[in-house]
Amino acid sequence: MAKGTWRAKRFLEELLLNIVMLIPVGVIIPYLVKRKELIITIASAVGISLLIELLQLITKRGLFEFDDIFHNTLGAIIGYGIYKLVCVLKRGWKEKDS
Repeated sequence: MAKGTWRAKRFLEELLLNIVMLIPVGVIIPYLVKRKELIITIASAVGISLLIELLQLITKRGLFEFDDIFHNTLGAIIGYGIYKLVCVLKRGWKEKDS
């Protein structure tokens, strides 16, 4: 495999991992808080991502990268979308059963 192709593949893998890593946060946060708003989920995702990046910086076990915070937050937004989709489907099933 050519060196440039390997780098592109590695970059894509890291990008997808950063997105997928916080999808569960986007699904779980609305269940844990009273106000089930997207802004709460985004703020939580940014806080968690910042904590992860700071830990990497302090422990020197990775790189502190702002794009990771953005991609983690994007993952949480996708997770929030999944949460909302499940809510809509549950409502539809309840109406159908009634």
